[in-house]
Amino acid sequence: MPPRNAIVAAWQALEAAAENSGFERSPSFTPTEYTVGILEDLDLPSQELTDLLRLFHQARFTDHEITELDAQRASEILHTLREDLMALPAQPVGGEHEQA
Repeated sequence: MPPRNAIVAAWQALEAAAENSGFERSPSFTPTEYTVGILEDLDLPSQELTDLLRLFHQARFTDHEITELDAQRASEILHTLREDLMALPAQPVGGEHEQA
């Protein structure tokens, strides 16, 4: 898979993990807003979340060169954040997200 596609797929997999975490998404939240909101509220590694979101935005919305190292970094971050997210019990967070 080309690195650009791999990074987009990594972000989409993180969004799917957030959706499967047991928290409902407000209809006004985009999938990205929902994912970032939950991970920030749960105090999961914020620098990793920022890095993956930056890589996703570059891969999805720019013509910047995307390398295999970028894709590898995205995969590593996905693995860490998804494991951290799935290890937590689903609970309402910050009053903005409701448990399913």
